Amino acid sequence: MSLPANTSKTEMFGPNAPMWPFLNRFGGSANPMAPVAGTMVIETYPVLGMIALGWTLPDMSPQSRPAGRLPKYNPDRRKNFSLPDWRYVCGRASDEFKDRTLSGTLTAHGWTLWAPLLQSNRR
Repeated sequence: MSLPANTSKTEMFGPNAPMWPFLNRFGGSANPMAPVAGTMVIETYPVLGMIALGWTLPDMSPQSRPAGRLPKYNPDRRKNFSLPDWRYVCGRASDEFKDRTLSGTLTAHGWTLWAPLLQSNRR
C-alpha cells in the first residue's frame, strides 16, 4: 500500500480508512512513477472535481458569472460556509457514487447520507 503525503489524519488515511477499500476496487494504490494502463484514481482538490462535473450553482451576485458559482461547502471557512451548499455537495456526491455503482462504499461509510442533515457548520 502506497501512503499519501499527509498521514496525520488516521481516520482518513490510516490502515482502516475507507479510502483503501475504495482504491482496492481499482487495483490498489499506484506507484506514480510507473506507467499505468486502464482505470486510474487520481487525487485532486475537490474544487477541480466540482468544476469538471459541472456542480456550479446559479450566481446571483452583482458580478454574476455566466458559468455559475462554486458551492461554499467547507465548514472550516465559517465566513463563507453555506449549509444549503453543503447539502447540495453531499447530494451530488451521493448521486455520483450511485451512478458509478460505488454505493457499497457509500453505504459502508454513509457520510453523504447523514452529512446533509447537519444543522450547523461543525463537522
